[in-house]
Amino acid sequence: MIRRTLALTSITIAAVALASPAIAGAQSPGEVERAESLFKDAKELAAAGRYSEACSKFSESQRLANGIGITMHLADCYERTGRTASAWAEFHAAEKLAREREDPRADMAKKRAEALDQKLSLEQADTAFKEAKQLRDAGHHVEACDKFAASQKLAPGVGVTMYLADCYEKVGRTASAWTEFREAERLAREKHDARAAKAHARAHALEPKLRRLTIAISPEAAPGSSEVWMDGNLLSAEQWNVGLAVDPVDHVITLKAPGKVERTLTAHVLADSPAQTVEFQGSGDNVPAPVAVAPVAAVPVAAAVVATTPASTPSPATEANRADAGKTRRSVELGLMGGAAVGVGVGAAFLVAKNNSMTNGGPNGSPQVDTGLEVASAVGFGVGAAALVSAIVLYMVTPDAKESALVVAPVPLVGGAGAFLGARF
Repeated sequence: MIRRTLALTSITIAAVALASPAIAGAQSPGEVERAESLFKDAKELAAAGRYSEACSKFSESQRLANGIGITMHLADCYERTGRTASAWAEFHAAEKLAREREDPRADMAKKRAEALDQKLSLEQADTAFKEAKQLRDAGHHVEACDKFAASQKLAPGVGVTMYLADCYEKVGRTASAWTEFREAERLAREKHDARAAKAHARAHALEPKLRRLTIAISPEAAPGSSEVWMDGNLLSAEQWNVGLAVDPVDHVITLKAPGKVERTLTAHVLADSPAQTVEFQGSGDNVPAPVAVAPVAAVPVAAAVVATTPASTPSPATEANRADAGKTRRSVELGLMGGAAVGVGVGAAFLVAKNNSMTNGGPNGSPQVDTGLEVASAVGFGVGAAALVSAIVLYMVTPDAKESALVVAPVPLVGGAGAFLGARF
């Protein structure tokens, strides 16, 4: 249990009232008269030990005509009825009024508020401690640990620290339990408390169960005034590169080196692994700064570094490949255009021969045509047209060869017409 040992110096209401007039800052003569009447009634009630009724009267009087004296009386009344937080607030208000008016009661109000601040912490600690024990007894150990920790923060003591350590041990936080048992031992020895031996024994029993995490940091990784943080707590340089007792949970470690990108690692400490190590190696200069992008799969830094050659300065091998490809393309184009020329020429020749072979028919007949020559002419023109189309397509899909030119022109022939195909490179 937390025992309140705070001794408060009692200050009587009469002493406060005699320091200066109790009523000040009234809004009208009628309010002053009403406030004075309420104030007198409140004092009589307080003198009779009826503090709850007196507080109501003091409060109403203060509402009508606020002043240093009435505020001090009200604060004192609240303290006597156990309304510690309200008393603390009123003493602070009285101090503020007194300092604004250069009233010597400012220091008195400040001391009363400070005393209540300690008392308030003890009351809150006691409440949290009782709630923690109830949670523990109900089997809610995680919630109980939070309450024990809150109580210990408000009012550190051997008892609450022992309870907190025991709670941590029950939820598997062995390192935290070990740390708190050692703290309980230290507090007990300072106060010559017999519980020091028990706390020492409990801490010693936990040592074989401790899990240790080593944060290995090379000199290049943490030059100068670098900082290492674990779970939001700054680690001293003496805690680097040594096995730290930690709970078997995930721990977030962050390295902050001047002039370098912040680096963070997560260590998953396993309950069945006695010792683990995380490392910060290298200077970290190649670690890219955070960029707001859509989530993508993580890529190791080493794999993300790709050597590239600027497009404006192609390598000799690339130029040679391009030259070979150009030669091949020109050969194909020349072949196609040659085939087109031959096809058109053959078609034209058979067309002339067909025309010369035509004979006039009889009075009721049509002219006679050599069908063989006609078919040969059509085939020649077809082959030429196909070759010509292929050459044009090849030319269009190779934009780096626009210095080339295809020339197609109609040519009149005897007995018909033909076409001329030419190329320029």
